[in-house]
Amino acid sequence: KLIEAKKVTVIDVNGSKSYAKGHVPGAVDYASVKGKLASALPKEKDALVVAYCGGPSCKAYQAAAKEAEKLGYTNVK
Repeated sequence: KLIEAKKVTVIDVNGSKSYAKGHVPGAVDYASVKGKLASALPKEKDALVVAYCGGPSCKAYQAAAKEAEKLGYTNVK
């Protein structure tokens, strides 16, 4: 519901090949914006940002989450 309402920015951290095969609708391909993530995020620093990767044991999402936090985002999951 949040995606449909455009109240969340979702970041896919599975890599561009995986992204091309399938991803959460509307998700940002982290590999393609790495280093310039700010351009893909909303201006509001309290906006909800959710990063995901391959499953419960995957920790790759942390790179995008940490980058968003360094940019000043306070609602990162």
